[in-house]
Amino acid sequence: MCRLFAATPSDVTHQRQRAEHSYAQAHQNPAATDCSTDIPSLHRFPQNIEQSFAIGMLYSAGTQNSQCYENRPGPQENKRTQCYSPTNEEPQMDKLLHDLARSNRKPIAILLGAGASATFGYPVTRQLMLNIFRRLQSSKNGDRKALYDFLCELLPGERLSKERMPLVTGVLSLLDHALSTGQSLLPKRTMEQTRHVRQLLEQELVESIPDWEDFGPEEESSFDNYCGWLSRLLETRPTGGMALITTNYDMIADLAALTVAGVKGGYGNWNIKDMGKLVDFGFRWVLPDRNKEIQVQRPVRPRISLLKLHGSTNWLRCPLCENIYVHPNAPIASVAFVRKTTPANTCHCSATRLEPQIVSPSFVRQMRDPNLIAVWKDALDFLRKSDHWVMIGYGFPDEDVAVRALFARAFSSRDEQPHISVVQLDKAAEVNYESFFKNESFTYLTGGLNLLLSRWEKINALRRRRRPRAR
Repeated sequence: MCRLFAATPSDVTHQRQRAEHSYAQAHQNPAATDCSTDIPSLHRFPQNIEQSFAIGMLYSAGTQNSQCYENRPGPQENKRTQCYSPTNEEPQMDKLLHDLARSNRKPIAILLGAGASATFGYPVTRQLMLNIFRRLQSSKNGDRKALYDFLCELLPGERLSKERMPLVTGVLSLLDHALSTGQSLLPKRTMEQTRHVRQLLEQELVESIPDWEDFGPEEESSFDNYCGWLSRLLETRPTGGMALITTNYDMIADLAALTVAGVKGGYGNWNIKDMGKLVDFGFRWVLPDRNKEIQVQRPVRPRISLLKLHGSTNWLRCPLCENIYVHPNAPIASVAFVRKTTPANTCHCSATRLEPQIVSPSFVRQMRDPNLIAVWKDALDFLRKSDHWVMIGYGFPDEDVAVRALFARAFSSRDEQPHISVVQLDKAAEVNYESFFKNESFTYLTGGLNLLLSRWEKINALRRRRRPRAR
């Protein structure tokens, strides 16, 4: 896919320097908390979100799902809505959009999985590991070469194709299992080497998330429609009545939340005071500043909540004081991997080295940080009080035990069942939802976020066309 002004650094050192530069820019501008941050904008972010209702690009609605599902269960076998065939994808998606557009005084929770970010060009599942392997294979960096040699020895089969590539989740889980049990995976490889490889792979995972890249034209159009749709949802709900809950590390949800909340300033120049009043991250956070520690308290009456369950590429954590630094404009997690200790990768409390705040996609996931625990508690509370759960691009896999437990607790601690709408590209994840929720309690729609945004754009265009002229 063509990208505008692509800015993906091919060299890790260059990328870290850019991240460190962005962090340092914030350090040098303490006055930003009084008005706005003067930080270079994230290159991947689009340039004109205010044209969200004027973009004319339309997706081809019948081609979003190439699979045709003929063997659908009869009405006695399954009471819930069936949305498998491409012939009924659009009407079912239109119905969902109309239902969501109705005014409602109860909150709404939107869960965003990897499939949602894929709409905007982010790699998912095997493609992510394939990108990592390709970058390792062509690199002359010493650490990367060591990681590549270890992985080739650990996984000697054919890899450099999307079909044969192992999932990054499985590789990290294998390493975590070895470290937790003290069992070596390879001859002549020490546990210290395994631990180092595990750290290098997590680093590659963080640096493979293309927050640095520009949107392509289709992605930018999709994002404009995305923000337009979320803005419409926000208008129908009470103040603070919408939460974006995401398992993703990337900054797409950040940009959407800040835009939809109406934070002043725009890309690269967000007004920090406005941001602190309108967007709730689920914890008190610290703005990167070289001279002093600038804390941003949680808002009393936020317009929107952004709850990132597994951390973010624009967070850094101090293991001593447990503060989390949040950069509103750039992914700074790579700064933590810079070997040299600098003001950009140390905390104000005691010059302690900062760490990425990322929960790795492993079957052995640990979430002990109090800030993340607070995020999960807020997500639970929001799910309990929301009357509608919209789950976009999330496969609800069995191995994601913590998320499944979160929804089990929220579902079982309510007086009334919520409306649950699942938006997936195809029916592959349907069985995961069928085994967890009652069939009549959720609607499964195919076509993905692409189709949802395409249909919303068409419906919105018709609505504007039918609006009577002012006299």
